[in-house]
Amino acid sequence: MSVAREDCRAEVDQIDRSTWHQLLPAFSDATIYQTRSYGAGRWGENALSHLALRQGNQIVALAQCVIRRTPFVSCGLAYVPCGPIWRGVSEDPEVFRLIVRALREEYAVRRRLLLRLAPPEIDTPEGDLKGILQAEGFTRTARQYRTLLIDLAVPLDQLRKGMSERWRRALKKAESLKLEVCEGTGEELYRAFKGIYRDMVARKGFVPSIDIDEFEWIQKDLPDSLKMRIMICRHGEQPVASLIASLIGKTGIGLIGGTATEGLKSGGFHLLNLRMMKWMQESGAAYYDFGGYEPEQNSGTAAFKAAIPGRDVCHIGQFEACANRLSGIGVGLADRLRGLATSIKAKAYRQVRAIVSPKG
Repeated sequence: MSVAREDCRAEVDQIDRSTWHQLLPAFSDATIYQTRSYGAGRWGENALSHLALRQGNQIVALAQCVIRRTPFVSCGLAYVPCGPIWRGVSEDPEVFRLIVRALREEYAVRRRLLLRLAPPEIDTPEGDLKGILQAEGFTRTARQYRTLLIDLAVPLDQLRKGMSERWRRALKKAESLKLEVCEGTGEELYRAFKGIYRDMVARKGFVPSIDIDEFEWIQKDLPDSLKMRIMICRHGEQPVASLIASLIGKTGIGLIGGTATEGLKSGGFHLLNLRMMKWMQESGAAYYDFGGYEPEQNSGTAAFKAAIPGRDVCHIGQFEACANRLSGIGVGLADRLRGLATSIKAKAYRQVRAIVSPKG
């Protein structure tokens, strides 16, 4: 379907919560990060704004925007996480041009906020979406998100054959132990996951980058059709590994996982990833985003993920547009303060852990 500028109009904050969630699955690039539940759980319902691009009677693009204003000053941030979304209803890049133009006009120009977009678009030599963003007044401001994409069109047995020898041994171990996998979307499974995750955090001694209580609220709030998939691996009555993923568009995303101390040598987490891929294939997914790939910063996790045959890809990056110098200065200062606070928190956590659990 081709799209012309004169046929389209932007609608701001006119779609209710239920309708928004009904619209999302029509877009192949939709993710949990553009659900109203994720936005409300992460930032609060009152911080959200929603823009839709309509062609005639059809919505052809969507963007959920998080608004952060500086008190007493006419400046702030408008952030679109993993958006805008536009693929599926139309693959015409003109739709992307029109939605980013509408976002800039509404949030950067009219509301005088710094507008920040993080489109879930793979950077390819033939793609021109970066050029569209630059032509529409955006500048790339942050490094690209790097991840591994697993092609789910490949049969599961072939994916397994392509895994590393270590992965295949772990799967054989799990199968020899006759581990049981429980899966679904309910509260009992999420509580089991929380126990495993907290055990893992205590064992590894890292500062969690996610709030599992926040994700629990999001899971309860999501409509049934959009809920995250929870898988728990048990050895007898003992939960030994967990994995949570989301599938709304055509790419499933691995969100959170963990292995309990008792399950470190069980192969349970490997088994869960295989089962999650199977569920995604059966649910119509085209790809499984393995949830980030950073060999330089996290070599151990990267080696674990690279053991599955996947494609090493990067998103096109984070882009910003700003018509208000005060917003640019204010958001830049807030970013630096937030980074400093994160660094201080991580250092304090390591110091406390060194006291509580000294080596030797």
